[in-house]
Amino acid sequence: MKKRILAAALCALLLLALCACGLFAEPEEGDASPQSGAKTAAPAYPAAPERIPAETVFPLLGAPFTDAESEAMLNHLCRRGALFSDAEYFSVCRFATGESALAHFDVIDLGLYDPSILCRGFEASYLCERGGRLYFLGENGRPESMLFDGADRRIELDAPCRSVQLFDGALCCLTEDGVLLALRGEERETLLDGCSWAYVCGEGVFYTATADGRAHLFRPADRSDLCLTAGAADGLAVIGDKLLYLTPEGEGYALCALSLRDGSEQRAKGALACVPDYLYTADGSWQLRATLTDGTEVLVPFSSLFRAELASLAPAAEARRCRMLDGDLHTDELPEAAAAGEPCFALVLPDGREMRYAAVEDKAG
Repeated sequence: MKKRILAAALCALLLLALCACGLFAEPEEGDASPQSGAKTAAPAYPAAPERIPAETVFPLLGAPFTDAESEAMLNHLCRRGALFSDAEYFSVCRFATGESALAHFDVIDLGLYDPSILCRGFEASYLCERGGRLYFLGENGRPESMLFDGADRRIELDAPCRSVQLFDGALCCLTEDGVLLALRGEERETLLDGCSWAYVCGEGVFYTATADGRAHLFRPADRSDLCLTAGAADGLAVIGDKLLYLTPEGEGYALCALSLRDGSEQRAKGALACVPDYLYTADGSWQLRATLTDGTEVLVPFSSLFRAELASLAPAAEARRCRMLDGDLHTDELPEAAAAGEPCFALVLPDGREMRYAAVEDKAG
């Protein structure tokens, strides 16, 4: 509720607070780096639990995913590049040179103020927070954390990783070699191996297997491993009781949905170039922003996804990439604007207005 109240008030104050002046000056040398006393990984990980192939019996979920549960999975899917935490906002942005930075804003009296650079030289992703610490996939793909003001920055695992997330008190890291680890202080537990992508939730671990490229659900309680798709599946997203995924089709991908209630399947009419973005509409329903194989970007109401030809839908105004979904708010990356040297990130407000920004000095101000 607090976020929705904040979102509504930002409509009136955010543009005045931020668009009237530049956000950042170019950085100076000597920005903070991970401390030399950072945590390091053990030479070998604990063995992964045995996976027991099990029959896929529907329904698979104890209850359909709530919007909040779907939103958490979708933020993991889009490599979350922005984060609201009560009175603070973090976001990836870029300098005019193209260099990436992780920025911090204070949320004061329903506006964003006092921008500062926490770290730069790489694109932070998978932002998440717990107990006043910000966790993210950092420099050279190592999981890192720091306090909200950038102090006490440290490496949590000295190994390149594909993703990080927080779940059940643990920092879950998927290493480049496909091992899913749960870090609890100095304790390390191997949850799974052989993953090219993984997401941990209350139902278990949804993952794409390196061996067969298919979507699986692993349940640690009984070690059962359920194969969910007949073919390759990427971009896994659960909305309600449907698992959405991409499977290769021609020069692109078909967007498919598996009902986790009864096992029925649907396939969208048209090929996509990449994983779509999932957003809320003004009435609180879901919408997809999808890029077709010809480069056209379309907006698709979730209710029309498997009924209309995707190519017949209204094209979006410009190419975008969602980096944060937070209820009525979302943060978009604007690749075309970035290529033109213009502000390349946008915080989109509940009423559709937005504030575009980049880590550059406003010369006009």
